[in-house]
Amino acid sequence: MQNSEISELLELTADLMDIHEENEFKAKAFRGAASRLDKLLDSISNSNAEELEKVHGFSKTMSGNIAEILASNSFSDLNILLNKTPKGVLALMQIKGLGPKKVKTLWKEYEISNIETLEKACLENKLAGFKGFGEKTQISILENIAFKKAQIGKFHFDEAEQASLLIEKEVEAQTGIKLLLSGQVKMCSEVVDNLIFIASDEIEDIHEKLKTVAILVENESQSGPFTWRGTEQSLGLPVTIHLVAERKLGSAVVLHSSSAEFLSTQVNDKQNLMLYLQRAGASTEEEVFKNLGWQFVVPEQREFIATAEKAKLNTLPKLVELADIKGIVHNHSTYSDGKNTLSEMANYCKNMGMQYFGIADHSKAAYWAGGLDEEKVLQQHGEIDKLNAVFGNDFKVFKGIESDILADGSLDYDQEFLKRFDYVVASVHQNLDMSEEKANQRLLKAIENPHTTMLGHPTGRLLLRRNGYPINHKMIIEACAANNVIMELNADSWRLDMDWRWIYYCMDKGVKISINPDAHNTASLHYIYYGICVARKGGLTPEFLFNGLNLNEMDTYFKWKKGL
Repeated sequence: MQNSEISELLELTADLMDIHEENEFKAKAFRGAASRLDKLLDSISNSNAEELEKVHGFSKTMSGNIAEILASNSFSDLNILLNKTPKGVLALMQIKGLGPKKVKTLWKEYEISNIETLEKACLENKLAGFKGFGEKTQISILENIAFKKAQIGKFHFDEAEQASLLIEKEVEAQTGIKLLLSGQVKMCSEVVDNLIFIASDEIEDIHEKLKTVAILVENESQSGPFTWRGTEQSLGLPVTIHLVAERKLGSAVVLHSSSAEFLSTQVNDKQNLMLYLQRAGASTEEEVFKNLGWQFVVPEQREFIATAEKAKLNTLPKLVELADIKGIVHNHSTYSDGKNTLSEMANYCKNMGMQYFGIADHSKAAYWAGGLDEEKVLQQHGEIDKLNAVFGNDFKVFKGIESDILADGSLDYDQEFLKRFDYVVASVHQNLDMSEEKANQRLLKAIENPHTTMLGHPTGRLLLRRNGYPINHKMIIEACAANNVIMELNADSWRLDMDWRWIYYCMDKGVKISINPDAHNTASLHYIYYGICVARKGGLTPEFLFNGLNLNEMDTYFKWKKGL
């Protein structure tokens, strides 16, 4: 198990203890242990109780609990609490805005023990009258219930892609059947609710052969001679395998990896693309577009009629690729809430073949993330100078900061101190519950700050967890253009923010986009890949990729922005 998974179980234990009014000091001990786990650099997955106590400093009791989790994925204290907690109450704990105290109140005082009853109380305007709630909370909870319902059965792109790769590998290894990926994963959709594959219908006994693949479970009532339907076991994602003639494999892949709008493009006077693909035969995707006389359209771009029309005219531009990334500029280290040291992060980045690394640890307002006060910033800058002296001319660490945009739109260091940084990523992390007008005002002021280099994760969204605050994208993008501010595409698969649908508008206004992993450890530097996927989906071209600049160009840009 990962440290974060163990930490979540300890946090859950503390929350359940609060709900059941058990020893508050013991609950605090679980939260403290969870916090310590989150800050550990090394995995404890192979540690025993003695090592947890002596090496990592956990109490003897807590070390025993963690060792039990590592052995069985749970532990006795948590199991006891779970057994006396109705499943509906556990579901209430997943609703944003409901902490353990509010859940306890709903359950113990008002006999609300599931989401359905809570939703009914909101719709009947009863929750607003409950002690400690009110009308505003009622509206918020009702919105959060609706949001949670809408996310059921959906998964992040990275999870779904990993599941699809595992299916392809296991099916071929165990049956010899070659599956061709199609559907939402092939289109690089940021949220996925099903997996689609194409296979040849000339394979004998394919349904029987697939029964030997343990990670797949068939739904026989929904399957048929030319379609296998079922579920993959790691996430519970629905899986469909369409069986078609060998000569139509490519046609089927394109058909199932295109949006309804893209498929509605007229091919000729008699048929649109959907009808054409259903009737025509092409063994590969490339053959499909060659037969049409169109420029090849990559699957992540098969969304809009406008793209198809450009393909007809052979005017589709070259899209960004992973190889275009020359450096990574939004990253964190152990100076704030990262898991690896500055030196480890920089050296890993260099070993990835990058030319520069930008550290942008959290600023002082982000106290919850170990944000850097002025003294700590100077300490970090000293270490950066030493690292750069070792790296020489081939690689450079840039001095950045992720500066919090405060409620009034100002940044959380004074203007004189901000001059010390090579660049500033301005981001909102707190007070996210804003009207569009308030959010626009807040962001505009930050964008107009002469020290703001880049606007970080512009809407603050967390896919499948919370909506972003509403903003006028056109207004914000135009402000970035007017103030020479870069727009971030945060490549963390939970964010993928900015939304790819606004990339065209950025390019139209001359705003460059920086694909940033928001990396908090060395492994997450590779999140850049997910950013590239959705950037291509949005049509980003190399000339608008900010961190496509080489080291000398980036160094020159930062100096120009600072007026040097």
